[in-house]
Parts: sequence; C-alpha cells; structure tokens
Amino acid sequence: APAAEEDEEQAEAIRELVKAAEDARLAMEKAERAANDAEQDVEYMCNAFCVTVFCIDESFESRSRDFLPACFGLYPDKEYVIITLPHTTPEFPLLNAFNQVEAKPSSSFGHLLYLFHRDALLGSLSVRQANITDEPAVHALTASLY
Repeated sequence: APAAEEDEEQAEAIRELVKAAEDARLAMEKAERAANDAEQDVEYMCNAFCVTVFCIDESFESRSRDFLPACFGLYPDKEYVIITLPHTTPEFPLLNAFNQVEAKPSSSFGHLLYLFHRDALLGSLSVRQANITDEPAVHALTASLY
C-alpha cells in the first residue's frame, strides 16, 4: 500500500507539472499574440519628403535654396526635406542650407543623408532681453505648462 500511495503522489506531481507547463505555454502564446497585435496597431507617421533628383544650371546654383519654400508649399503637412547623395557627389550650394546626418556605426546605408527643417526658412533669429511689456505674451506661451 505505501508503494501505491507513493506512485499516486508521483502521478499527481507529474499531472501538476504537465498542467503548469500547459498553462505556461498558453500564457506565452497569449503574450505573443498581444505583442503581434500591439505591433500591428502602431501607426507610423512620415513627416518628411525626399528630393530624389535635383538639377540646376551652374549660373543659378547660388539661388537653389529659393526652391525650398515652394517644395514645402507642395507638402504643407511635412516638416523636413531629405536629400541623400552618394559619397562621391561633389557638394553644391543647396547643401549649405542642410545639416548632414552622421551615420550610425552599424549602418550599411551607402549614401550621405542631409536634412532640412521647414522652420529654417524663417531666417535668422534675434534675441533680446525681456522687458515688462513681454509679460502677457510670455504668460500666454507658458500657460499650458502649469
């Protein structure tokens, strides 16, 4: 009888292990489904457009920046313009308006990446010391921060 009780205890322990393993498998499948669902629910927003071809006569190169307001006019919902160029392409005046993005060490992208934000069209900024007449504007600007 003691051997039968021991066998029954071992059988019960095995059943509990099998149930725990099945519960773990089901929990893992549920977590994987949730992760896949979450991944599918992610919306990607593109806020840039890319200039893929740019040609201009050398005599007008110095005015190439003048195209940028018109480009942003075509894409009013975009904040950035991107230009990618092979490393062998000589620089041209339009690139002076852009920032070159440093490549990550692990990147295999074979081009240089240049980026321009639409706010850079506003021109140069000036800074002055605030005075008391600025208080209403500063309050309106910062009201949502409180």
